[in-house]
Amino acid sequence: MKGRFDISRRNPVLQIPNLHRKCLLGITLLSLAACGGGGSGSDDSPTGGGDNVPGPTIPDVTIPFAAGKKWLYNFSRTVAVPGTTTAFNGQSILHVEGQSFWQGRQAWRVMRYEIESTPAGDDAFSAKEEYFFENADGLERWYAGTSEWKRILSSMFTNFGGNTLIMTREPNSNSVTTQSAAAITVPAGNYDTVRVNAKYREGFFTGSIVDHSENHFEYYADGVGLIGSSWDFFFQDQNFGLNVIEAGGAELVAVDTGAFPALLAETEPNHSLVGAQALGDDYAIAAGETHINDAGLLYAIPDVNPNVNGDQILQDLFNFAHTGGTLRLDLRYDAFSNGLFNDLDLYLFRRGNLGQLIYVAGSTNDPTVAGNVETISSSQPAGTYTVAVQAWNTPTTSVKYWYLLR
Repeated sequence: MKGRFDISRRNPVLQIPNLHRKCLLGITLLSLAACGGGGSGSDDSPTGGGDNVPGPTIPDVTIPFAAGKKWLYNFSRTVAVPGTTTAFNGQSILHVEGQSFWQGRQAWRVMRYEIESTPAGDDAFSAKEEYFFENADGLERWYAGTSEWKRILSSMFTNFGGNTLIMTREPNSNSVTTQSAAAITVPAGNYDTVRVNAKYREGFFTGSIVDHSENHFEYYADGVGLIGSSWDFFFQDQNFGLNVIEAGGAELVAVDTGAFPALLAETEPNHSLVGAQALGDDYAIAAGETHINDAGLLYAIPDVNPNVNGDQILQDLFNFAHTGGTLRLDLRYDAFSNGLFNDLDLYLFRRGNLGQLIYVAGSTNDPTVAGNVETISSSQPAGTYTVAVQAWNTPTTSVKYWYLLR
């Protein structure tokens, strides 16, 4: 069993980014307003609580949510704490799964995936489920941290609090969001956008125990969606010696078409040799859910661990064609259900001449040690392969999972 995360590390001297030099984080800003120029949208415009402060009319922005809609971004993030600097460079995907009634509203369910370009550890893939509500007043997101809807965009006010964002670390609850116009260039093209700036600052004077600053920018184009994002974050607690510095950015690469992985939802029944679901590609993200009592393929070989009930069973099977060489699987799943640990395991098999499963590798982490992470990396000859997900223990409800094949 893998007992710990092996996060790739870099050791540059990380400095606090200049709060007005957002262009250096990967988004080329074409207007003075977007680089801290004057007016109601400048970096320093918030001066107070800012809740529902009327301001100049701003362009309305409508996000074209629809089932199957997807956006691809170049994405990077660097985090420094004393003695350690970690960097993530890769891509992020927003994928609309559909619409459902959620927390009192008819909301859009959107998956956010982060895929590290050169996977080096257990954090090379992440999956997060989000909910968004949009109407004539603007755009809101369900924020699980405080169990409430928070605003991202407003068509009523240029300054407001109670805010949230899509790509960046959460703004502090006391931050003020300011909206203004900006033109930007990203790999997907040139866009006229509404710039959203969430800013917060405290401390930074003699005798202060805590120094804390945040500066978040997101850019939205009408009828397109999120175009770019950048942020910097600094926190220092002198009592506990805690220092965190973070900076990152995202820029739109493609909408709907482009270098996306195949994005697939599990289709039952897929728990037999002949019923295994086709992934259709060797670059794919599969989303599903499973429970220990679901039907499955009994496969009593030494390499398949018995689940908590003592059964050697594989619940969900997926086939794919591999062209040869290194392949990697990263599984993520909901860590808890009703306060109890879930535990899913991951297996890789090659298909024999008669369609039989030939064991290649497995990942069977203890979630209380390694978290809700399973990873397989292996070099294999060309052929047909099967990914199998096992519900080793699901103490209460069915467990959602997502895995990346590449």
